[in-house]
Amino acid sequence: MPSKAIKSFIALTILLGIFIGMEFKSPFQINIEGSFYTRDMISKINFEKSESFELEKKQKALYKKIEEEKELLYSKKTENLQGSDRILEIGRIIGYNSVKGPGINIIIDAYTDTNLAYLMEEKKLFILLVNDLKENGAEAISVNGQRVGSLSEITLAGNHININNTPIAPPYNVSAIGEMDYLYKKLNDQTPVIDIMRNAYGLKVIVKREKYILVPSIEYSAATEYIS
Repeated sequence: MPSKAIKSFIALTILLGIFIGMEFKSPFQINIEGSFYTRDMISKINFEKSESFELEKKQKALYKKIEEEKELLYSKKTENLQGSDRILEIGRIIGYNSVKGPGINIIIDAYTDTNLAYLMEEKKLFILLVNDLKENGAEAISVNGQRVGSLSEITLAGNHININNTPIAPPYNVSAIGEMDYLYKKLNDQTPVIDIMRNAYGLKVIVKREKYILVPSIEYSAATEYIS
């Protein structure tokens, strides 16, 4: 029979192995030593990773909700408009489904040879424009064919803009489905973002009504890859 000392040694060895394994598998970096700059950088990296994990969890939860609603409808084998509406609403929010209907197109370009992507990112002009469209009732939005959903990010990557991990180049064509005349009036005449682009930064901005617009869905692979 092993002595108590040997048993204790074995138990401590196992615990130590577990703690070491947890440390290597952890997605976060831990460093209690080093310069303030090093600790600050590690803290920022951990924060970004934490945000990415949260976004991925939200996306998976939404996809799961869609699949649950589908299974519920199929199991009943009867028409269920309320359930169908829930699926369509969730799909619309995250960009799961393509959407078509009337709305507006906004074409943004520069008169001069300038890095338009850098200007749009530095001044957050895309973010302001998308937020204005949503606040004024746009049901679905795309930029150069890339759907802007609740989990999409619009970021500068080198000298171009990435949406859903896909590069886009000027001129930028922003499509928004919604009440055509209302969106046109609000965006072209009343909200400040178009005026800022035209008069503050000298950009060429054309807003047009469209009776038919198709906003595509977000590909699963692109969305998942982008936030992982």
